[in-house]
Amino acid sequence: MYKAILVDDEILIREAIRDNIDWESLGFVLKRTCENGKQAIEAIEEEQPDLVLTDICMPFADGLEVSRYVYEHCPHCKVVIISGYDNFDYAQQAIRYQVMKYVLKPVTAQELKKLLTETKEELDKEKEQEEQLEKIRAVYERNKPYFRERLLNQMIRGKKLGKTGERQQKEYGIAFSGEYFSVIQICFAHPEDCDDLKLFILFNITEELVQQEAGCIAFLDMGNTATLILSGESEYHLEKRIQEVGNHILSVLTSHIRQPLLMVVGKSVTDPEDLSVSYDNVQKAKEYGFLFEDNSIVFGKELTGFYRQRISGENDWAAQLIPIIKRNEKAELQKEVRSCFDDIRTEMMTRTRAAIYLQSILMKLLFFVEEAGIRPEVRGDWEKKCLEEAFYRGNLDEMEGFLYTFCEEIAQELSAERDDLGRNMAVCAMEFIQKNYKDSSLSLQQVCKFLAISTSYFSTLFKNQTGKTFVEALTDCRIEAAKELLSTTQMKSYEVAEAVGYSDAHYFSSIFKKNVGMTPKEYARKRSKV
Repeated sequence: MYKAILVDDEILIREAIRDNIDWESLGFVLKRTCENGKQAIEAIEEEQPDLVLTDICMPFADGLEVSRYVYEHCPHCKVVIISGYDNFDYAQQAIRYQVMKYVLKPVTAQELKKLLTETKEELDKEKEQEEQLEKIRAVYERNKPYFRERLLNQMIRGKKLGKTGERQQKEYGIAFSGEYFSVIQICFAHPEDCDDLKLFILFNITEELVQQEAGCIAFLDMGNTATLILSGESEYHLEKRIQEVGNHILSVLTSHIRQPLLMVVGKSVTDPEDLSVSYDNVQKAKEYGFLFEDNSIVFGKELTGFYRQRISGENDWAAQLIPIIKRNEKAELQKEVRSCFDDIRTEMMTRTRAAIYLQSILMKLLFFVEEAGIRPEVRGDWEKKCLEEAFYRGNLDEMEGFLYTFCEEIAQELSAERDDLGRNMAVCAMEFIQKNYKDSSLSLQQVCKFLAISTSYFSTLFKNQTGKTFVEALTDCRIEAAKELLSTTQMKSYEVAEAVGYSDAHYFSSIFKKNVGMTPKEYARKRSKV
């Protein structure tokens, strides 16, 4: 039932309306009848009604003053004015105070019933809308942790949020205090040993441990990794605090989870809007987490030099070793491996940096053997050996011996598997394509001439061995080369097209989109954001 108040200074009218209307059948309870506006305002304050029926001209306070009071203090309440004055100024003011109806006297009981029915329908509609809004608010409140987490993920990934971001931070209780900030992630030292449940347990314990830490924000990143943003008054104070908080967290976590962990700390920044710099530093540092002792705190800024040296030459090493491995030339292989490590000795690298170079070469070789079709069980043994043994070699000589032995094993396995003529022919053809894909005139006839084989026989053989036609293999090769150039250079699309063997830039763009799902420009733009 909705509550109603009736206001009129004429007692006969008040009583007639009160007694001649079946209020309850219309969905209302008449709580008060008032003879003037002053009484009405007091009644409204006490009863908080849903409907006020009022005359205009009354002593002490008129109907418009009552309407204004309702408008200012009881906005959910509907007001209906029943007046004998057909005055435009009154109607204009009534509109200003959002009066629902302005009805002229005399008014019949039937008209009042219709009016009350319409008012109830309006109140029902608003009530339903308010209930729906309350449900939405409740859902929103339940999902606030998710929205908070999403906002923090956007911030550490460099999304500029502007004024909206400031409002959302306040809404979700995200407050940044201090002058320096670092993104920190706590992860399993051996990711292959973890699952979603363990990640969830790790985060919940971490979140509980830092709840009372001022200037510390805990959340899960998009990869379900426990992430902290810690602040300090100075860079020194922040690092000291990270050591103290980090050691406590790792100590508690390892006693509960009983698996080796790593805490990786991004370099500090002075503006929360630059948290992406710290986060990116964490991601780079995590790539080398396996080089550190279990349950260590790793500061990403200390690895900056590694990142710079990492690009000096290891890309060429793997590329130079693979053709020799394919030919199974032991003397040449030994010479090339020695050359690789002579470069390391010349640069006087530490063992850790040398291990990073070795890992890069081994990973490329593992990718190569997978593409070459080496048996999965053999690849699995090699992967295990690379992960478990390669970095426990005591010195450069042992690292060099490990790499040579590994390359020799690959060469022998390849040699054994290439006894089949078809496989050998397919490999040779792919090598020829790899070497000559930049030539826009490269054709099936050229490959067959190189292999001294007929085109029809070669086509069948190549398709059986690779699962691709010559054109498909050539296209894949060119597209991969194009993707590499688009990812690592500033070359224009037409320049890339020419560099990978397409004389027609429009045709290249069409082929690229067909194979990659986006145009070269779109791909380059996307990779530039990674």
